[in-house]
Amino acid sequence: MAVALFAGCQTGGDDPMRGAPQPTESALFTTERTGFQIAYAQDTTQPEIRYWLRLSLNQPIERPMILRITFQNPRNPNMPLVQQERVEARIPSVTIQSEPIWGLQRGETYEVLIEAFDTTGNRLGTHRQGVFSTIDTSLPNLGRG
Repeated sequence: MAVALFAGCQTGGDDPMRGAPQPTESALFTTERTGFQIAYAQDTTQPEIRYWLRLSLNQPIERPMILRITFQNPRNPNMPLVQQERVEARIPSVTIQSEPIWGLQRGETYEVLIEAFDTTGNRLGTHRQGVFSTIDTSLPNLGRG
């Protein structure tokens, strides 16, 4: 499977990252990188596209925590994509990927909300980050290259 991470690319004199949100910092996390990951399987012409975020922890965690991650759905903002992940204690950073998505528009920012809970359900904090798209997947059959 071929994988590419698109956080931005330069074309001509345009700055495709103009308007991109800055990395954010919250009590728990600092955003290191964001983008959309494009992966092509060997037997398909359509890629899988996913949100991709790398967050560093601002303080060591001594116990596991549960993250509830809400991704803006590019096709329907009223129906966000929600998933949960467990983060083990004493790790320095977290990489988050969404399930495959479709419907991105070039130049748009899509929101991600990360809510952290301890294993008993107590809220530890939240982190918000916009992810900027330099690609357009609103049209079918995004070409390789």
